[in-house]
Amino acid sequence: MGAVISLLDGRRMERDGRERFGLYPRGAGYGRLLYALGLSNGRTKIGVCMSPRSRFVTHWVASEGAVTWSHLFAQRFQGKDILFVERDACARAAIVGNRVRRTETFTDLSRDDALRCVRAAIAEALAA
Repeated sequence: MGAVISLLDGRRMERDGRERFGLYPRGAGYGRLLYALGLSNGRTKIGVCMSPRSRFVTHWVASEGAVTWSHLFAQRFQGKDILFVERDACARAAIVGNRVRRTETFTDLSRDDALRCVRAAIAEALAA
């Protein structure tokens, strides 16, 4: 008969990332938010989500726990404006790193470069 809880060094083993991302907002009451996250295979993802906690947990499960860092941007935009900001951030990131097909995923894009690209896209959208 198997154990109900797997233990690793005296701690409960994370199975789905919920404990790791517990500080992020859970509900959709915040509107659409931009995020960036890095995976252990060197890929970086820039995206938009309504529920940050569940989105990060989804990435955690899909990558089998390979999320190495995550960042949520607090700036909110009205309507579909955030999609234009995401597109601009991805265009900036494609200059610095290598875009994987036509997705929001990049290789050879460091954490600092990804955050810089998203912050620049946000600043430009706010200035307009």
